[in-house]
Amino acid sequence: GSTEHPTTLVKTVTGFTTDQEEMVVQFVPPLMNTRYLRIVTTESPSWVAWRTIRATAEVAPASVVKELRTPHVRQFGYYYSAGVGANAIDAVAPFTNSVWVGGATVADIVQKVQEAHVRKLGVVLAITNFFFDPEHPSQLYPGDNSRRFAELWGALAPYQQSIKTFYVIDEPYLNSIGTGVSDATLKNAINAVATHLHLAAPGIPTMAIFSSNEAIRPEFFSELLPRSVDWIGFDCYLSFGEACTEQKVRNLFSNFLAQKSPAQKIILVPEAYWGSAPDAAIDERIAARVRLYQEFAASTPEVVGIYPFLYHTEPTSQLWGAVSLPRTKALLRDWYYALGGY
Repeated sequence: GSTEHPTTLVKTVTGFTTDQEEMVVQFVPPLMNTRYLRIVTTESPSWVAWRTIRATAEVAPASVVKELRTPHVRQFGYYYSAGVGANAIDAVAPFTNSVWVGGATVADIVQKVQEAHVRKLGVVLAITNFFFDPEHPSQLYPGDNSRRFAELWGALAPYQQSIKTFYVIDEPYLNSIGTGVSDATLKNAINAVATHLHLAAPGIPTMAIFSSNEAIRPEFFSELLPRSVDWIGFDCYLSFGEACTEQKVRNLFSNFLAQKSPAQKIILVPEAYWGSAPDAAIDERIAARVRLYQEFAASTPEVVGIYPFLYHTEPTSQLWGAVSLPRTKALLRDWYYALGGY
């Protein structure tokens, strides 16, 4: 406030924090006529210690905010932020409007969806393992595979309004190599799952992401792209080297935009990871690639979702996500705010 007493509550931050963690809280629109800032910790399992508190008046230029504000983008959330063995819901909640939820059991998924619901976050629900056999990810379960989804959907009844998208499958043709499943069979299975979901949960779009190796196949758009899937996208990362130069990423985006069905929409998967502990130079290179995706999002209303890969860091999996890339993380945070997500 402008005086020491009284002050007005302008922001509440919830979630689990750790020692030495840097928390960035942004006010959009900026706070005006403010001289005093009070921070109150209302709940903690241990002693509270704020090492350094810094308030700045850094505001993105109006021209930048205007350029990035794209009302056609409906969802912004980190890829698989609450998937199997992961739960970064608390960490990403301040700068996303959706989280990716997957799990090994119905109970695990329901718990995560409930957490997202409490935080007023939308959910991208990963349902691959409820239709496709985890041991053979390109093959549908034999028999009535829809029964597994019906059990999950029933358990989610109190929170179904939080489900904004179904994630059907990830890089299907790449993952089917060596399984003996033909491309045609896999495509038909994906279309069948998407159609079933449209009937079981009308109005909730289905989604799939394809690798750059799949998308550059000459027959991809004519023979392989499942047309029953509503939202489609590709991944192509700097760590892939010459396979994913800026020009090749531009070509992929142009091809998806030109070759999709009229009813299909585009999702973007900007990279936010590196395969080893990144330094500042790597961080800046990845941030530059994020700016390329910002250009894509601003170029057409066909883009409806932005899902950076990845937030959390898993050294054992050789994944250092946005939490280890401060420049990239800040750029993605500001992008979300500029989209109007506050």
